[in-house]
Amino acid sequence: MRTHTIVFSLRVRSVQKCTCLINEGATLNDRGPQGNTLLHTAALRLSVRVVRALLGHGLAVDAKNDNDETPLQKAVSIPAVLREEDYNDPTLISKFAAGRVLIVRMLLEHGADVNSKDKLDRSILHSSADSRPLTATTPEILLDAGADLESFSDRQDAPIHSAAACNNWEMIELLVERGANINLQDQSQMTPLAVAIVKQGFDAAATLIELGADIHSPDDHGDTPLHDAAYEGGFRIIEMLLE
Repeated sequence: MRTHTIVFSLRVRSVQKCTCLINEGATLNDRGPQGNTLLHTAALRLSVRVVRALLGHGLAVDAKNDNDETPLQKAVSIPAVLREEDYNDPTLISKFAAGRVLIVRMLLEHGADVNSKDKLDRSILHSSADSRPLTATTPEILLDAGADLESFSDRQDAPIHSAAACNNWEMIELLVERGANINLQDQSQMTPLAVAIVKQGFDAAATLIELGADIHSPDDHGDTPLHDAAYEGGFRIIEMLLE
């Protein structure tokens, strides 16, 4: 039985068929597109039963694909099964968020490296920041497992910068509560507040300002958050900065 049969079963959401193939001795170690193992694919598709079955058969929990991503990094990324219209369905989002939590816990319990990085030196916490609105409690689980708050990517940005770029104000609150430097600068000397403003993330910017972010910190061009807001037409943010 070929690996691609299991991948097809995952894609059409035939979880029962997929688990049957695994239990009947299907080949599990082949890799698919981008070098993903079956565990990568199951994690990305948030298939709890398949992930459990694969882990039970001893698949490498920290196997890396062509982008140096592990299954845990795939699990906290935006899931492949979500369509654009699904984001308007709170019940469905809640269901997928719960599935993600189960998978993340399973992978960590099987020894997944919580601080593994991809080819761009982005950590699993970076990826978790990107995947709003499915963030839920996943970042808390990662932090409790020892995720590095200030793990830098190749652009010298930390997870708090990623959260700011994605307007993920809930994660910003969590990271600051856990001790993240609210004024940390990336390679362009941009703070999370500057990133939020440039990306026009009003909620993230408002949260950062409320939490005490430095509104006068210049980047490597000498621009402050107020300059950025003026450039980006962020009138509501300008009002907040001037209050």
